[in-house]
Amino acid sequence: MELSHQLIGRSSTKLVAGLGKTGFAVIDYLKQQGFAVKAADTRLNPPYLEQIKQKWPNLPIHLGEIPHQWCEEVDEIIVSPGLRSDRPEFQHARSQGVSVIGDITLFLRACTAPIIAVTGSNGKSTLVDMLGFIAKRLGYQAEVLGNIGVPAITAVGREFDIVILELSSFQLELIPALNAKIALILNITPDHMDRYENMQDYWAAKQRIFIGSDSVVVNRDDPLTIPKQFAGSEVVRFGLSSPDTKDFGLLTINDQQYLALGVQPLAPVDVLKIKGSHNVSNVLAALAVAQMMRWSLDKVIACLPDYPGLPHRCQWVANVQGASWYNDSKSTNTGSAIAGIMGLKQAGRRILW
Repeated sequence: MELSHQLIGRSSTKLVAGLGKTGFAVIDYLKQQGFAVKAADTRLNPPYLEQIKQKWPNLPIHLGEIPHQWCEEVDEIIVSPGLRSDRPEFQHARSQGVSVIGDITLFLRACTAPIIAVTGSNGKSTLVDMLGFIAKRLGYQAEVLGNIGVPAITAVGREFDIVILELSSFQLELIPALNAKIALILNITPDHMDRYENMQDYWAAKQRIFIGSDSVVVNRDDPLTIPKQFAGSEVVRFGLSSPDTKDFGLLTINDQQYLALGVQPLAPVDVLKIKGSHNVSNVLAALAVAQMMRWSLDKVIACLPDYPGLPHRCQWVANVQGASWYNDSKSTNTGSAIAGIMGLKQAGRRILW
């Protein structure tokens, strides 16, 4: 389906708060649609400031603390994920009847394609990238957007069948209702505690992904991924243990681990290029999504051995004379390096790091 443009109210004025990659993309979209735009950033030298000045030399820009008056003079504020949505100036704007949204809400107004929405504390980028890889292999026109580094609003106007959205808790704070075809939280561990008062607030932000969803995927190894108010029509679970009849998990047969649906083995874990229990969990989540999308599991399984992983994240590169080479240069601390090495460890395998 093609993403249509939302032209209603095009004579109104928008304030774009945050001048990074997302803010630049939002300004570009709004200007193309004919809106009057102002821009602001609490930083004195935001990363995309010069690009914005060069492309729109007459665009009003305010740097430093955002004046309340600027927030009152517009009908809508689009806040970038890096800015807290509960800042006093945004609270004041809401009290004056000004709509405060994020870039994803702006995208959703134009999106008519089904959405697979993914969030979580760890591994979500790998999962959405894997889902995009599978969907394209199966012949679908799929776009992988959002927190993975591609502002969703840049896809408006292109034609495709499926949107695969990676969403951070910051983005989810500003989405009234996502209404995804499939929504899932991959896992929950403490993160961004400098932004949230406690784990309860962080968890509540993640839970917003389920609002209006048709179906959900649940990690049965992590109770925090279960929707607190699930109203969807279907639920599929995955986990690293032996699965129940309709769940995805792992079976051990003759000392070898298999990806499985219930009691049915699907493929040996060894066929995967991406290694480690965290990546196996990602694969099982992808299989659960595939089943909900009514994709052929046989065809999906056939894709998995070719998926190399994200660049620099224990990424399979090549096999040369029987030796597999992996790029794990994103392991910039001891813990992540150990996780990568342990993920590759197998009986009889020698590793040169």
